[in-house]
Amino acid sequence: MYSKKNDIIDQNNQIISSINPEVGEYRLISQTKKIWLYNDRVNIADNGYFQFRHDFNKDQDIEKYYIYDCEKSEIEHRFTLEQQKNLVEFGSDEHKKLFIKAQYIFTSYQGFVEYSPFDKDEFNLILDKLDFQVVYLQHGVLHCHAPWIYSREVTGIDKFIVSSQFEKDNLVQKYLYDKNNIFIKGMPRFEEYSLKKDIPQSNKILFAPSWRSSVVKGKEGNNWKIDEEKLQKSEYFKGILEMCQSEYFKVFLDSNNLQLDIQLHPIINSVMWRKFEELSTERINFVQTAEELNSYLIFITDFSSFVFDAVYYKKPILYFIPDYEYFLCGNHSYSKLDLDIENGFGEFSQDVESLIRGINKIKNNNYKPLDKFKQRMDVFYNFEENTTENIYNEFRKNSFKLN
Repeated sequence: MYSKKNDIIDQNNQIISSINPEVGEYRLISQTKKIWLYNDRVNIADNGYFQFRHDFNKDQDIEKYYIYDCEKSEIEHRFTLEQQKNLVEFGSDEHKKLFIKAQYIFTSYQGFVEYSPFDKDEFNLILDKLDFQVVYLQHGVLHCHAPWIYSREVTGIDKFIVSSQFEKDNLVQKYLYDKNNIFIKGMPRFEEYSLKKDIPQSNKILFAPSWRSSVVKGKEGNNWKIDEEKLQKSEYFKGILEMCQSEYFKVFLDSNNLQLDIQLHPIINSVMWRKFEELSTERINFVQTAEELNSYLIFITDFSSFVFDAVYYKKPILYFIPDYEYFLCGNHSYSKLDLDIENGFGEFSQDVESLIRGINKIKNNNYKPLDKFKQRMDVFYNFEENTTENIYNEFRKNSFKLN
């Protein structure tokens, strides 16, 4: 029986090698070790990085590698000399070999192209050789309604790491995941945040809006391309322009000695940084990288999942969506939320004047969240401490069951 099985495998290898010789070579790799891979997105160090950093020195029978997708020199400083030996370039020959041998792939972004070094056609040719599980260390709380992206039948996600009961219930009820594959452990980066809970407050407000799929042309590799003309004609851009040019807002910031930092989403920022930077004023600054979130007096966003980092800090929150009607009509890749803004963590505005009124309310409350929003923040998260250790132990105990 085993002889017949081996004959079939050999025949499959020969057939696939004739179709794609390079993939055929990778099919000959055997799984002899426990290998865990950790992924984030291009130029971003997120939950994958923080989990790798925690796991690296634990249990030497498991080899652990961080997959980077940028210039290596840009990230080496984040790692010890020993950890640097296990940095592997995304899409490289070494990455492909490790991918085939992996037990677990921990990724903070769910897109296939963000964790697989093989394209879909190549992946299908090696599928029978793979025996890993994809663990989604999601980069933010899933609060948008996007079943065509996140539903169980369309993703390669085997296990979900979440931070709240809301997420677990949402994934089971609307995205059809098995509750036993969803673990309320928290985000690895929250452990880093916990060390910064008592840092000094500045006189600054942070506005961090999301991106808009309607102004994106497509992708080149893992990099998005922005349609600059569309962006500058969009209500999204006009809303930010209004914020920067509003005399009323300038007077308000001046009279209260406040500064506003605007940090654009990386997809927008990578292409349009210079154009937006021209809008900076004495009180409003476009920043490449925001300061520590907890140092800001107020956090403002639209529908970015970054808002849940502010919830973790119990930071006063405001929602500002100048193109809200366009959002509802499909300006982005989703047009509604699983956690409605009405049930969110701050007041909502569509124009600068109502935004200023919201800021003023928070100022008059000594820059603390208003009571009803503070109550929502207090009960949202329900994970235990020691997130990275808890995640590691969950998958360590199952490591021997794989392969």
